[in-house]
Amino acid sequence: MEKFFANRNYELVFYISYDLVTEKINQMILEYARQLKYSGACNIDIPVSIRKNLSYAIKKNTLGHFVEINFTSSPLFLPILEKKLRLDKNIIRAFIIKLKN
Repeated sequence: MEKFFANRNYELVFYISYDLVTEKINQMILEYARQLKYSGACNIDIPVSIRKNLSYAIKKNTLGHFVEINFTSSPLFLPILEKKLRLDKNIIRAFIIKLKN
């Protein structure tokens, strides 16, 4: 049972709509980092945040802002985070990847 509650390393990758201005994009990134910290995540790092062309259209978008956030958290918080990402209309696509420790 303790293994289920143990903190693990994760990588959150998501694409933000290209239509937003840079200030709004930066606010969104910081807001998700704050939500991670509020939920008990630690070692939050944002190594990548760039604009790029998508290989194929996703929700009628061919351009997007690629964001990567690395963090350590309990797996119990992940369903809540996934739901927030799904409901955000400015997020084109999002993935949470479990990293090897």
